[in-house]
Amino acid sequence: METYKTSPRQTSSLDQATDDLFGASPFNAMLVWSSFLVGFFVPITPFIGVVFAYINRGRSDPGLRTHYDAAITTFWVTLILGFVGGLLTWILIGFPILFFLAVWTIWRSIRGMMKANSRRPMWPIYSQPV
Repeated sequence: METYKTSPRQTSSLDQATDDLFGASPFNAMLVWSSFLVGFFVPITPFIGVVFAYINRGRSDPGLRTHYDAAITTFWVTLILGFVGGLLTWILIGFPILFFLAVWTIWRSIRGMMKANSRRPMWPIYSQPV
């Protein structure tokens, strides 16, 4: 079990609950990935998910950080290509772009959830020379 250094000030149960809720964990990585899937029905959820990813990216271990980095990349690629695809629908090129973007987002989100559930990184982690 991980131990935390405590300051002279005692932490309240609310502080502990907030750390558990917003802390970096495989469960929270799965919540970020699932927010992209729910985003097809409730469009605000990917924005909430990417905020969680940005918050937890700096305080997670390298394996879990790959999930947050991949989720942030997925969000921005989906947002930009969705905007371009939406603009191009008037000349009918945008429909295949939006279709393949939806398939890619679903595939990447499910893959991320499966890897986060099994506690595996999204891609191999190479150690940096010291």
